[in-house]
This record gives sequence, C-alpha cells and structure tokens, in this order.
Amino acid sequence: MEWTIPIQTIDISKIQIGQIYNNHKPMAPLSYSDGDLRFPSVALLLPMARIQSYDAATGKLVLAFATGEHASTKLMNLQDMLLTSVYNKQSSLFKTATSSRTCDELRAGFQTILDGNLLKLYCPSGSSAPQGIHDLPIYIKGEWTRGLRVGVLTEGTNIRLALRIQGISFHLHPVTQAWTGKFRLQHRITCMLVA
Repeated sequence: MEWTIPIQTIDISKIQIGQIYNNHKPMAPLSYSDGDLRFPSVALLLPMARIQSYDAATGKLVLAFATGEHASTKLMNLQDMLLTSVYNKQSSLFKTATSSRTCDELRAGFQTILDGNLLKLYCPSGSSAPQGIHDLPIYIKGEWTRGLRVGVLTEGTNIRLALRIQGISFHLHPVTQAWTGKFRLQHRITCMLVA
C-alpha cells in the first residue's frame, strides 16, 4: 500500500532531495517528511482534469486543469522549489562540476511537467510500456480494471490520477558523462479514475 497525498494539502516545504544515485540515468530521489512520517517518494492525488491530448506512440499525455485550480499553483511551487534546490545544491549533487550554472541556465534546462494549466505526463501503452504499466489500476464505468486499453485516454475525457514523483533525473553528455544542465521530474502514474 502506498500513501498518496492530495495535491491540495501537500506542504511543498516538507519535500527533500536526496543524493544522486547512478544507474543508466542519474537520479536524485525525492522524499516527504511530516513529523514522524517519512515517505520514500512523493505520491500525489491530483484533482479531476480534462485530457487535452494523448499520443499512444510516444506516451505523451497532456491534461488541462480548470482555470484557477489550486493544483496548478501547488505543482508550479513544487517546480520552483526543485529548481531552486538544484541551483543551491549543484556543487554537492555534482562533485565533479568545475563551475556553477546560473539559475536562468538551469531554468532553460529544466523540463517542466506543468506549463500554465497544462500538465504534461508520460503514460506509455502497448509495447513501449515499461513492465508494470500493463497492471495500471483503472476505475472506469463503475469497475476496476488493470492495464491501459486503447480508447481510454481520448481528448475531452475527464480523469483523476495518482502520480508518484520518484525524483529528479539528470541528463549526462554521452561521451564525457558530465551533466549537461538538463534535468526533469521522474514520475509514474500509479492509478487512474476515468469519469
């Protein structure tokens, strides 16, 4: 069982960035601490949003929040906090870095998931899907199913997602293995409610 925090109630200041661990994509994990409770990742329950577009070939899912939706403000604050943290911690995150990047340089290299009221996520289907997405719990037409089926993510449909933000992944130069200044939130959709 995974604890999921409604985005409207999360306290952004209680999210911490861990030290980078290296695999094929270096990633700094995110965790959430509130008093004696510590969660190893940040799991959010988002409000209902309308599907603006979905590309099954690339897995790009774009959701539109209603104008004035509080979730947009929280997600924007989360992105700003992470950008500031990476800027302040870049020398400790990348001990081999010879010079610091400016905040504007980092902002240009940060692939955000929120642009205005549009939330841009990755939701692969079919053969491009990583193991586990075929078991994605989906509540649709009054019952729970498993796996993303063709036709579920259609433009104009309202959905609500549980989203796990595991950390920040950093892009390295393929030859030098130095950080390019590009980074993004590593996320995974863990549950879906289709209206």
